Amino acid sequence: MLLSLDLPNTGMTENGISSSTAALSVKPTLIHLNLRSNRMTEAATTQLCHVVTVNSFLSILDLRSCNLDESQLTRLSEALAGESHSHKTRG
Repeated sequence: MLLSLDLPNTGMTENGISSSTAALSVKPTLIHLNLRSNRMTEAATTQLCHVVTVNSFLSILDLRSCNLDESQLTRLSEALAGESHSHKTRG
């Protein structure tokens, strides 16, 4: 069972981030997700919002230095607030 995924500063493209987060939706057991220092596009943010709503185990989400704009932060905040679980975010 995958519990932690560390992908900091990998230079992942939008497609890579979207594919990774989409795969996490299928088996939502991840506790820690580190995407620090990767550029988060609108599409990647949309996928990530879906992941945090279906994954009740995710407790640490590291998005430091992902250059998230206000719109993306708002969407992620709303997705996290929609969960009854406590999440720690870094971003």
